[in-house]
Formats: sequence, C-alpha cells, structure tokens
Amino acid sequence: ARLLARGIVPGERVVIAGDRATREAELTTLADTLARHGAKVEGPHALDRVVRADGRNHVSSVTLREGEARKKHACDLLVVGPRTSASYELAVQAGAKTTLREGSFELVHAPGAHATWIVGSARDLALRGAERGRVIEDGERAAREIVAALGGEGAR
Repeated sequence: ARLLARGIVPGERVVIAGDRATREAELTTLADTLARHGAKVEGPHALDRVVRADGRNHVSSVTLREGEARKKHACDLLVVGPRTSASYELAVQAGAKTTLREGSFELVHAPGAHATWIVGSARDLALRGAERGRVIEDGERAAREIVAALGGEGAR
C-alpha cells in the first residue's frame, strides 16, 4: 500500500490472502487498487487456504487449498494480511493479561488484577465494523458490570 501511494506497483501477478473476518475491506480495497494499476490479482483468499509459497530470490508461485485439491498460482508478489490484535496495550497497563490465540493477542481476565472492563473491538474483534447497536449494547453491558462491582443499585 505504501508503494502504491508512491506510484510504484510492487507486482504484476499478485496473490492476496488474509484474515477475512477482520481485514476483508482492507484486502478488497488493496486488490482493487492493484488491479486498477494493471496488476493481475488473485484473491483476496482466506489466509488458511495458503499451503506454501515457492521461489528462490523472490516469490514465484503460491499454492492454495481449493477444497480437497491444491492449485499453484504463478505470481511475483504475495500479500499477507494476518488477523489483527485488539487494542490491548492500555488494558495491560491497568493490569489485564493477554494470551496469544490463533496468531492474535486477546485480553483475558486475571484474578486479583485491578478491575478492568474492556468493550468494543478491544474485547472482541468481531465487533470491529459491527453495526452501531451491537457496540452500544457491549458498552451498556460493561456499564452495568461496573455499577454492580461498585455496589450500585439497579444493576442488571
């Protein structure tokens, strides 16, 4: 993307693969932009479809899983968009702990740690880009838990 912003097309035959649950829009935009600049683009594909990449000094092909079969795609660029991690740094500073799951850091409850409430995509990447109502519900859930933890009345 940085090369494209400077007018440099980094490959003529491109395979794009990544975590489609959290990066679908980014991957599709990149594929469209590369195609507009004249690249032949294959994808975006789910990252778990990539079996292997081959080449010596540069990538020359990528093998993708297609059902039970495997298909080799000639290319000179493989773009990988892995799953992103939630924004966990501030919560860690407050005492929360992280775990690595499926290549991404997630926040976990640590007994005895300072009370922390995590909402939105920092708690659940599935909420990134979710409809506004789901994000508001998640914030309201956290607010009820905070009121209950502080001994407030009316907490549901």
